[in-house]
Amino acid sequence: MSLPTSSPGTKLDERGRAVEQLKVYLPDPVRRIDLYDFMMGEIEKVIESIRDIPIHELTINELTGYERYRERAIAYEEAVAQLLDLLVIGVFHSRTAEHDWLWVRCIDRLATREIKVSGNTLLLDMQQYPTLLALYAVGLGGAAADRIDSIAQVIESVKMQSSLRSYRGATSVANVTALNDDAMKKSFPDLDRRKTPVSDHLLEVLRPRVSGMVPNDNKYEDIFDEVEYLLGLFYAAHEGKGWGRLGRAVWRCRDRNGFPGEMVTRHSQVLIEAGIFNSRKHFEEAQQSYDRHLDSSPLRY
Repeated sequence: MSLPTSSPGTKLDERGRAVEQLKVYLPDPVRRIDLYDFMMGEIEKVIESIRDIPIHELTINELTGYERYRERAIAYEEAVAQLLDLLVIGVFHSRTAEHDWLWVRCIDRLATREIKVSGNTLLLDMQQYPTLLALYAVGLGGAAADRIDSIAQVIESVKMQSSLRSYRGATSVANVTALNDDAMKKSFPDLDRRKTPVSDHLLEVLRPRVSGMVPNDNKYEDIFDEVEYLLGLFYAAHEGKGWGRLGRAVWRCRDRNGFPGEMVTRHSQVLIEAGIFNSRKHFEEAQQSYDRHLDSSPLRY
């Protein structure tokens, strides 16, 4: 089975038309059903395009195995690129609870689609890479607009399916599944010496999706790290078994104007009202514990 391919020019044209369609539907409350059908149609197109990406032919002890791992990752990235544009732009311009719940439905459909349970373990886990990218897109769109209501509803409401178990929060796909640090280092030469290879790769994959929403690269990296901090904090507070994968936020010094975590602290009431934390005390205790964990990580040094 060959990996899905299409002309880059055709893809760009399709994305442009899809974004314009979204901009017509999003601000018009009369078109809310059209908006829902449009976005769910985009989700279904992604699901159909990734359904037959192979998950068996990988011998991880061979060089060609890592080349195939890289090919699969790129295939997923290409399949979900248009959806990421729509999610970032849609969430950036969202202002209502009805919009927030649309993004919940989008991520939920992608996360809970039928996935294969037999094949190479690394490729089985990678089946949720599109969900991982979509989750980050929602977070980045909201962070760029300084409104995190959408991502708060997503991480509280969506359960993520893996080949082995169901997780309470969609953040598990960011923290323990989808991409493997060691395999990413061996599959992408530029990641070979990185302390946080998965996080660094996601940073670059998503950068063009957010470029129109933030003023410069430094600001983009700031909001990216804030989103990762939020995802890590939720996972650490609720899964209760280890701390998951630590992203770039672990080595961004906390004494630099209180960053990372500033956005989470400023919008903590949104997280509490969404049910992510059951009280102010719960939030503060979870954040203090997570900050101590980040501060003590050897990745910081």
